Amino acid sequence: MKFIEDPKLAELSNWITGKELGDKVLTCRIESFTCKMAGEDKKFSKKLEEEMDKAGVSPASAPNFGPLNNTSARRILIDLIITMNMHFPDYDFSKAGADHFLKQPDATKVVNAVNAQLVDLTRLYHVNFLEQLWGAVDESIKLKQCSVYSYVPDADLGDPFTDGSLWSFNYFFYNPLRKKMLYLTCIARNKFAARAASDAAEYDDGDDFDDYGDQDNDNGNDDMRSSGAADTPFFMDT
Repeated sequence: MKFIEDPKLAELSNWITGKELGDKVLTCRIESFTCKMAGEDKKFSKKLEEEMDKAGVSPASAPNFGPLNNTSARRILIDLIITMNMHFPDYDFSKAGADHFLKQPDATKVVNAVNAQLVDLTRLYHVNFLEQLWGAVDESIKLKQCSVYSYVPDADLGDPFTDGSLWSFNYFFYNPLRKKMLYLTCIARNKFAARAASDAAEYDDGDDFDDYGDQDNDNGNDDMRSSGAADTPFFMDT
């Protein structure tokens, strides 16, 4: 799979990441890829195919996903697993099975679910945020042409969505006509715990006390944004 550079999606990801909603801080990624296999992805795909064959997949293997003896269903599952591995290289999703993914009834319900989680961003930061978000997503992937899948977090896999997460969502918008996938994920963590973890990591890297002073100033700016000041990306200007 090949990453597709999209300035609007990148700007949205950067804008959402670090935003505070009460005692929560958000981390977001919105990225699109071609579904053409090459290089290491192709080797990994073949390995997963072989493992599925050894497991003896059957039509009943994935009632919420599709029969894995169907080539197209199996290919989509592999694309989803590769996408997760690309985004979270510190985690291994190769053991994720079809029961870790759900096919959503339609894109509209997914849009509504995402809006319910992120609606406070429109109140605290930018009133037109959700409109701009879905405009950029639709421009990239064409929602009406997509099938949508979600990932079900699993603590046994040790994924990032069960590691200190208060809530999260993961949606994959797959456009078979364009052979393209867009991945939208957001994780909310306790902002105080996340800040402490960040401070500890920076200290371990050898940062001195002056760096902590700079960090305190940054946190003050975050508090100002939380109180309603809007830092607006160029394409969200009204």
